[in-house]
Amino acid sequence: MNQERPTIYFRRILVALDTSAHSRAALHAAAQLAKLAEAELKGLYVSDATWHRLGKLSLIKEISEITGESRSLGEEEMEKQSELIKKRIEDYLSKIARSSGISYSLNSVRGSIGEELLKAAEGVDLITIGRTGHSHKQEDKLGKTARYIIKHAQKPVLVLEQGLTIGNAPIICIYDGTEQSQRGLKLALNLAKKQRNQLQIIGLANQSESIQNRNKEIEEHVQNAKVQVRLNLLNQDNIWNLTRMLNKMQGSLLIIPKNQPLIKDEWAGKIFNMAKCPMLLMN
Repeated sequence: MNQERPTIYFRRILVALDTSAHSRAALHAAAQLAKLAEAELKGLYVSDATWHRLGKLSLIKEISEITGESRSLGEEEMEKQSELIKKRIEDYLSKIARSSGISYSLNSVRGSIGEELLKAAEGVDLITIGRTGHSHKQEDKLGKTARYIIKHAQKPVLVLEQGLTIGNAPIICIYDGTEQSQRGLKLALNLAKKQRNQLQIIGLANQSESIQNRNKEIEEHVQNAKVQVRLNLLNQDNIWNLTRMLNKMQGSLLIIPKNQPLIKDEWAGKIFNMAKCPMLLMN
């Protein structure tokens, strides 16, 4: 008798690519999910239009790290640099896709990074992005592009940073009863089953009676689960208890509904930092 195969509904996964370490982390995670879901990986490199406009300004110069000499970066030189970056990205994407045994494609466009990602996202099931680009500000938990995509995308968004991978540690799912969290829990159960991971569920509610109802609701969703499940219930008004719990769990992936009030504005970055694992926001 054949065992039922858990289904992960991602069929096309978009990953935003540049040469930053966070982007490479996003690529590795996207490739891992593409392999699990038997999905196609679609890479997108956006050559920033603002950067190219700077090439028309004679005041923009490049300083050699070896000689210390400076030279003007004209429009032609900017084009060459952009093509070199694209080639490096294409080579790395090809290498990762081959090693993962997945199909892939790469598209290169010029424009606003956030806007071009949203355009490309129309035909995919998941957007994967790095926490930041080449920013060196350690206090910036989420960069400008990541925040823009999280706010405007109508698709699930997976956020990565350097050093984080989707490993064999427990998967963490935040459940608040919304449709987004129901889809997130279903995905978490399927991923945990595929990877033989434990699933940690954090159930959020507003008062004691609601917490009891939330407990019953979650138990109904997981009663036939073929994975180890641990349930934690919290008052969703207490952000501090949530961040402390995430800090202790050391998960491999955090799945959270994108409309959850606890991740609005600056708290999204704080929760990402506390979880210390990739964060998947469900729409």
